[in-house]
Amino acid sequence: MSPPWSHGTNMNLFRVDNNEGADYDEYDGFIVAAETEASARAFCNVMPGCEGPIWEDDTKTTCEYIGTAHETVVAGILLGSFNAG
Repeated sequence: MSPPWSHGTNMNLFRVDNNEGADYDEYDGFIVAAETEASARAFCNVMPGCEGPIWEDDTKTTCEYIGTAHETVVAGILLGSFNAG
């Protein structure tokens, strides 16, 4: 039996990186739990820094599958790397 906070399916884990390098007040990457690469990229665009909504553009960013999350992990950004200026 799954715990009550489980959503029933394991999320994929993705590492999404800014290929252009991050300047001050910009994100250079995220770790995201999502069902698909497209969903992972879309989550990153929800909270962009000064780099703007670049995260769905595969010429400016990369998205790499890195594993499967525990069944209790829900979809969303788990970790962001931000260069505060």
